[in-house]
Amino acid sequence: MGATAALCVAAAGIAIAQTFDPAIPDALKAQLESKHTAAVAVGVVVNGRLVYARAFGNAGTGTTFAIGSITKMFTAVSIMQLASRGQLSLSDPVSKYVPEYTNFASMTIRQLMNHTSGIPNYLDEAVALGKNAATTTPSAILASIAARPLDFQPGTDWNYSNTGYVLLGQIVERISGLALAEYEKRNIFAPLGMSRTSAAPVAGNAPAQAFKGDPGNWSWYYADGDIFSNVADLARFDIALMAGKVLPRAFFEEMQQTVPYATLAPGLRDGQGVFVAEGRQLRIVSHHGGMAGFRADNEMVPAKDFAVVVLGNGSYDTTPIVRAALKAYVPSYSRERNLGPQFDYDPAPAVTSRAAALLAGASSGHLDRSQFEPLISIQLPTDEAMVKQFAPLGRFERLQFVSKVYVQAGLYYVYRAVFTHRTVALSIVIDKPGKVAAFSIT
Repeated sequence: MGATAALCVAAAGIAIAQTFDPAIPDALKAQLESKHTAAVAVGVVVNGRLVYARAFGNAGTGTTFAIGSITKMFTAVSIMQLASRGQLSLSDPVSKYVPEYTNFASMTIRQLMNHTSGIPNYLDEAVALGKNAATTTPSAILASIAARPLDFQPGTDWNYSNTGYVLLGQIVERISGLALAEYEKRNIFAPLGMSRTSAAPVAGNAPAQAFKGDPGNWSWYYADGDIFSNVADLARFDIALMAGKVLPRAFFEEMQQTVPYATLAPGLRDGQGVFVAEGRQLRIVSHHGGMAGFRADNEMVPAKDFAVVVLGNGSYDTTPIVRAALKAYVPSYSRERNLGPQFDYDPAPAVTSRAAALLAGASSGHLDRSQFEPLISIQLPTDEAMVKQFAPLGRFERLQFVSKVYVQAGLYYVYRAVFTHRTVALSIVIDKPGKVAAFSIT
C-alpha cells in the first residue's frame, strides 16, 4: 500500500491502525489548495476494520459534518428494517400509509426509494426562491407538492426526488409510532455506537463554509438530508451494513437491485437508497451528499468489506480522494475496466439526435434558431461568432448521454460532446412546450 508509517490509536471505542499512505494526503492537499476547502476528514475500512482516519485543514477526526443526501441511506435502512420485520412491503402503495395525498396513491414504496415514482423534487425550487430560510415541516413540504402533476407515471422513468424521501420518512414514523430521528437513534445510531451522529447540528460540528449559499433552515432537509456525522460513525454504519448487523444481508442485497433506466451518471445506477457501479470484479455501493457549504461521499465495496468515507465543508470534488483510497487499499480496483464512464443507456434518443443536430449546426454556422425559446434565440451569438468559438474544439463527432433531470422549466440533459480535438460537456434544457430553453458548452 505504500505506507510510510503506522500508529495504533483508540478513537471513540474503535481501534484504528492509522496508515499514512501518501496517495490520500496528496489527493486531499490538492483539494484543499485548489478549492479553498476549510476541512476534510477521511475514514477507510479494510476487511471490516477502520484502518485509516485522518483530518486535514480546520478539523479533527471526530468533527461532525452535514452529510447531505447520504442521509437517504439511513432512511432507506429504516424502511428495510421495517420490511425485514414484516411491517411493510416495498410493493405496498404509498396510500396504505399516507392516504391523504391522493396524487401519490399509485406509487409504491420501492419507487420512492429508487426515484422512479414521478413525484416532483421540492428542494431545488425552495432553495432557488429562498423559501428554505424559514422553518417548515414534512407535512408542509408534501402539501406544497401534492397538487402538482407528476413528472411521469410511476415506474416509467427516473428523476432524483428529495420529496420521495420525505414521504418515506413519514411512512417510518407512521408505522413505528416514533419521530424519524428517534427511530434512527434507537434502531441504528445507538445500537452501532454512533454517538456523534444525529438528525440536527451537534456540538463540535464543522461550520459550513457557504461558498455556494447558505443551507438555510435545517427543517427543510429531514429524511433526505438532515443528518450530521463523522467519519468514525459512518465507518461503523458501513461495517455493520456490510456484515449484516444492522440489516439482514438479503435486505442489503435488495437495496442494491438497480433499475436499468435509473441512471444518475454514466455507469452509476440507482438502487433503493444507494447507487451502484458494477464492474467485472467489483461492485461499488455508494451515496454522495452535497449542499451549500458541505460535500460528503460514502463508498463501499461489500465483497471486500471495504469502505471509504469523505466528509468536508466547502466546495470540492470527492472523486480524487475516493480513487486514491481505492487504489491504495483495493488492488483489483486498478485492474477494473468497467467502473469508468459507461454510456450504455440513452433515455431519449430523439432528444439526443436533436441536440446533436443543433450542435453540428452551431459549430458549422448553420444553427436552427427556430427551435429555441424566443428570449433565448435573441441572446445567441451570430453564426460567424459561433464558428469562431467552436473552432478550437475541432470537428463535431458525436454525443454521449450522461444524465437527465426533471426541472421546473422542463427536462435538463447533460451529454459528453466529442469533437476531434476536445471532449466537452453539453447541457440542454427542453421546456414543456418543446422548445430549447438552455444550451451551453462547458
